[in-house]
Amino acid sequence: MKKIAIAGGSGYMGKLLIHYLMGRGHQLIVLSRKDFENQKNLEFVKWDGRTHGAWHAALEDADVLINLCGQSVNCRYNEKNKQAIYQSRLKSTQLLGEALERLDCGPELWMNASSATIYRSSKVEMDEEAQHGEGFSVEVCEQWESRFYKYKKTGARQIALRMAMVFDTAAGGPYDHMKEAVQLGFGKGIGDGNQYVSWIHGHDLCRAIDFMLMHKELEGNINISSPQPIPNADFMKIIADSQKPLFRMRCPNWLLSLGVIVKQTEKELVLKSRRVVPKRLLDAGFHFHYADFVDAEKELSSRTKSATNSENVYCNIDRWER
Repeated sequence: MKKIAIAGGSGYMGKLLIHYLMGRGHQLIVLSRKDFENQKNLEFVKWDGRTHGAWHAALEDADVLINLCGQSVNCRYNEKNKQAIYQSRLKSTQLLGEALERLDCGPELWMNASSATIYRSSKVEMDEEAQHGEGFSVEVCEQWESRFYKYKKTGARQIALRMAMVFDTAAGGPYDHMKEAVQLGFGKGIGDGNQYVSWIHGHDLCRAIDFMLMHKELEGNINISSPQPIPNADFMKIIADSQKPLFRMRCPNWLLSLGVIVKQTEKELVLKSRRVVPKRLLDAGFHFHYADFVDAEKELSSRTKSATNSENVYCNIDRWER
């Protein structure tokens, strides 16, 4: 059993990870802006993600620190939102790094969220050595990782989690948005449909993180994605075959341009081609339970989503096989 501190644990990915790690018997300390009731092996510590404070003590003697903080990029990239996206990532990373430098006995491993969007738009496979892209989202990732690696002198093994889109049944996640698009009739793809979608099932995300806890040879930048990214048209067809909408069509670019204004989001999130592969995980021997999106979608669609499960996310720890 390890003592694991998680910053940003009340978010979408944090909830998935807490479910899984509790089921594995680890002792968890969650840094959160929200108030939750403590449970056995699960303690919540208040922090605001902006200032130092008593939360430092929660990191003392922890074996692992996982930082998942960051405002959602599912928004319009106006100046206000850009600054919020930057600061929610850079400031939390800086605070944690400064806190670790002050500890007498800090974590031996620090994992920090990043994103697979750091790579250029491409239809060829992109491993951890691939060329970075350009633009706002790439710059965010590069500055985020640069801030993270600034704190090498903490002595902790550091891993930047370059995560693809995480698919689970929680409301408001990528799977939820894709199903909505299919129900609107866009089951034949978005844009020309040739752009690749990099994704990972929530279960495999948690398993990959657990795997890296145990494999001390792994450090640095690691892609957290299925080894089988697929074109958007195939991706949407798989969801449509499951959801069975009344009709199917392709969403043309002009209609997408209107849609992102209504939904207050950006076209890049669905049009950028991401063909990211998890070379370092595979080379280390990690096995994906859901490498094929057909299998992943079948599992997701079969799992019933209920208000009770979404409200009591920290109590339901038996939902995953190990």
